Amino acid sequence: MSALCDLSPDIQFCFDRDGRCLLASRAVARWGVDAAGCTGRLLKELALPEACVDALEAALDHVFTHAAPRAVEFPAVLSDGVWHFEVHAAVAPLGPDGALTALLHVRDLTDRRTLGDILADGSPGRDREVPGLPDSLHPVRDLRDRFRQLIQNIEATVWFAEFDDGEMRLQYVNPAYETLSGMTATGLCSDPSARVRSIHPADRPYYLERFETWLHGPRSERLVSEHRMVRPDGTIRWLREQYTFQTSVETGTVSICATGEDITAQRETRTDLEDTLEQFRLITDNTQEVLWISDPSLERIEYLGSAVQRVWGLTPDEARNNPGAWRELVDPADLPNLDDAVERQRQGESVTVDFRIVRPDGQARWLTARSTPMKDRRGRMLVCGVTEDITDRVQHQRRLLEDAERQRDVLVREVHHRIKNSLQGVVGLLRKHARLSGGRSAPLEAAISQVQSIALVHGLQSGRGSDRVAVCDIVSAIARMLEELTAQPILLQQSDAAHRRYGVLEGEAAGIALVLNELMMNAVKHAKGPGTHVSVGLDHAEDQIRVVISNSGVLPAAFRFDEHTDAGTGLGLVRALMPGAGMSVEICNTPEGVRTAVTLTDPYIRVQLPDAARQ
Repeated sequence: MSALCDLSPDIQFCFDRDGRCLLASRAVARWGVDAAGCTGRLLKELALPEACVDALEAALDHVFTHAAPRAVEFPAVLSDGVWHFEVHAAVAPLGPDGALTALLHVRDLTDRRTLGDILADGSPGRDREVPGLPDSLHPVRDLRDRFRQLIQNIEATVWFAEFDDGEMRLQYVNPAYETLSGMTATGLCSDPSARVRSIHPADRPYYLERFETWLHGPRSERLVSEHRMVRPDGTIRWLREQYTFQTSVETGTVSICATGEDITAQRETRTDLEDTLEQFRLITDNTQEVLWISDPSLERIEYLGSAVQRVWGLTPDEARNNPGAWRELVDPADLPNLDDAVERQRQGESVTVDFRIVRPDGQARWLTARSTPMKDRRGRMLVCGVTEDITDRVQHQRRLLEDAERQRDVLVREVHHRIKNSLQGVVGLLRKHARLSGGRSAPLEAAISQVQSIALVHGLQSGRGSDRVAVCDIVSAIARMLEELTAQPILLQQSDAAHRRYGVLEGEAAGIALVLNELMMNAVKHAKGPGTHVSVGLDHAEDQIRVVISNSGVLPAAFRFDEHTDAGTGLGLVRALMPGAGMSVEICNTPEGVRTAVTLTDPYIRVQLPDAARQ
C-alpha cells in the first residue's frame, strides 16, 4: 500500500482513531516533512503548517464521529507562497480486529483556484478595477498575464469553454492544441462543433456519451478521455484529455477547463506491446511444450503456459494455485534426481532433468525439463523453463535399442554357430588321426575333448540370445560329451531353476569350459575299471556356484594341486587357465573317493534375480 501511495503526486495519510499516523506518502515533503518520520507520531507532533493541521483535524473528527466521508478545502502558507488544498477523508476497517482507520487524500487546488479567479472576471478583455492601485500593479491583470504566458508555452493542450443553458462556447485554445489538431484557435472558437467533428468517427459516439453524462453530473467530478483526433491533413493522433468544472463565484457561470497531452507514441508503444503479448500468447497456447517462470524453488509460479493441461493433465489454475501439485505426479523413483536438479537450480545453475510422471488420468509419461536462471527488472531471481513430453521419443529409442539388440543377438548366434561347425570339423579330423595312431591316441583324445568342449560352448551360445551361458548347461554338455568320448558313465545331478540363475559371461565361457573339461576328464581317467563311478553335482550360495566332481579313485599321498605347473595338459592346463580371481579349485581325498570342487564367483558369475525380486 505504501508503494502505491508513493506513486501518486497527491499527499496520502492513514491515521488511527487516536490521531496517530500509520502511513504518509512521499508527497508530504511538499509540506516540509519527511514521510519516514511521520509513522507512529500524533498529528500534532508532525510539524506540519498550522492550517494543514487544523484541516486534517477537522476531517478526522468528522469521519470518526459520523463514519461518513468528508472534504475540506483550505489555504496554507508555505515557504514559496500561499497554496490551496483539498483533503478528502474516509474511514475503513483496516486496523487490527477491524478497527477503523482514516484514509486522507490531499490534492493541490492552487492552479484550479487561480483559473477560477481569472474566469470569474468574465470575458478575457475586462479587468476588475481596484481603487488606489496603479495599472502596473493590478493583481488580476498581472495574474492573468502570467497564467496566459504559462499556458501559451507549455506542451500540454489547454482550452476553456463556457457552459450555459446546455450550450458550450469555446473561449480559448492554446498553441499546443492548435499544433496537435491542425486547426486555428479562431476557427475552433467560431465553430465549437469543429472540435467534436475532429474526433475519430469510431471513437466519437462513446466520447459523446461519456461527455454528456459528465456534463450533467456532479460538478466535483473529473472526466478523463483517451480518443483519436483526425487532423485536416488526414493524419491521426491520440489525445488524452482531462476535463474539470469551474464555477464563477460572482455570476454562477459554469466553465470547462480541458488539459491534454499527445499520447500517440505511448499508444503505439502500447499497441506494439499488446501485439507482442498477443504473439507470445499465440505461441504459448499452441506450442507442445509448457513454458513457465517461477522462483528458483518452484514455490511461486509467475507464468504458466496453457500446455500444462496437455502435458501434466493439470489445469493452469490447479497448477498455479497449488505449486506443489506437479510433484505429487512424479514417479517416486525419480524424485531424488528431480530434487537434486531443483537444488542446483536454487544455486543458479542451468538444469536439464528427465523424469516420469503418472497423470491424473492414469497415463504414464516421460518428461524433460530445462531451466535457466534470470533476473526481472526489480532484481528478483527467477527461473525460466520449458517442460516437454518426450514419451514418444523415449519409446522410439527403446524400440531402436531392442531392434539393435535383436540384430546383435542374431549376428552373435550366427557367429557362434559357424565357430561350432568349424570346431566340429577339427574334432572330426582329430578323431580320424586318433583311429590311425594305434596305441598313441591318448594325447589326441585329450585334444578332442578340449576342442569339443569349446565347440559345445559355442553351440550353447548360438542357441540363445542372452549374453550369459548357464553354468549347469556347460556342465551337462561336457559330461554328455565325455560319456560319448570315453564310454565311462557319468552320474549327473539334475539341475533345478535355482541353478539356472547362475550364468557365465559370454567372453569367459570357453575358458571355464576348458577347465571343467580337464577336471572331468581327469576324474574319468582315474575312475576306469569295474565298479568305478564318476558323478557331477552343483550347489550354490547367494553369490557363488560350486561344481563338485567325484570319482572312486584315490589321490597319491604327496599330491599337491598347486605343484602341477606343466601348462601342456591335464591339471597343469587347469592352473594355466585359472584366473587370478573369481575361480578356485580344491582337490582332496574323501571316504568315498576323490572330490574336486570348482567354485565360481564374481566377476565370472552373474546371478539373475528371480522375477519376484526384480519387481
